[in-house]
Amino acid sequence: MVSYQVVKILSTKRLTGDRKIFHEMTAEIFDYLRNLWDTLFCMWASSGESGDALQRAHYALKILRILSVRGYQTPHENKSIVEFMPTVMTRVKETLQLSTFIVTIFNEA
Repeated sequence: MVSYQVVKILSTKRLTGDRKIFHEMTAEIFDYLRNLWDTLFCMWASSGESGDALQRAHYALKILRILSVRGYQTPHENKSIVEFMPTVMTRVKETLQLSTFIVTIFNEA
C-alpha cells in the first residue's frame, strides 16, 4: 500500500525534472511489477482463497495502471504496455469464468 501511495504522489508531479525521474523509474520497475502481479494473481486463482495474494495483486494492478497511463510519454508505443494489456484482458476473462463457476456451484447446492 505504501508503494501505491508513493507512485500516486510521484505521478502527479508537474515539473519537467520530476516527470523525467518518474518516467525513468517507471521504465525500471514496470516489468518487475507486471510479473509480480501476474504471479500473485495466479497464486490467488489456483488457491481459490481471497487472502493476502489477492490484496497484493490488487495493489500491484493499481500501481501498474498509474504507471501505464502516466509513466510513459507514449504508452501505446511501449513494448511492455502493449504486452501487458492482453494479459490483463486474459486475467479478467479468467476471473469472470471463475466467478461464473462459483455461482453455479452455489446455485446447485
